[in-house]
Amino acid sequence: MLVIIISGSKSFRKAIPIVLYMHEERVTTTQLNNTCQKHGEDPVDFLRRYRDLALDCYDEKDKEALVEIFISNIVADYRVYLENIGISQFSRLLKAVRKTSMSVKPTEQRTWRSEKKEAHQTLAIDDKPSSD
Repeated sequence: MLVIIISGSKSFRKAIPIVLYMHEERVTTTQLNNTCQKHGEDPVDFLRRYRDLALDCYDEKDKEALVEIFISNIVADYRVYLENIGISQFSRLLKAVRKTSMSVKPTEQRTWRSEKKEAHQTLAIDDKPSSD
């Protein structure tokens, strides 16, 4: 997209236009794979956020592949219900996510990050006989 900004007096505007180029971010499949549902985020809101990104994706992916990426990135409580339906379009996915979010309440899951913070204790036992 090309934007021309003209400033100053009328004679100056005719003589020197200032040209700016707006840069549009290119979304890749890797970015979509890294886009996960945030803690406490409504699944419908996550779908809309993901779909907006997916529409800007320049990689050669069909809609069915983009839907599969979304399903793999949603909270596991919802994923169980969405995986085996065979959804290939965002419009059908939106209907399924709405229905699922009304009937399923996500459990508080422990993530690997919270588990990592807990201290684990181990007990080491030497099974070799002592040579005393």
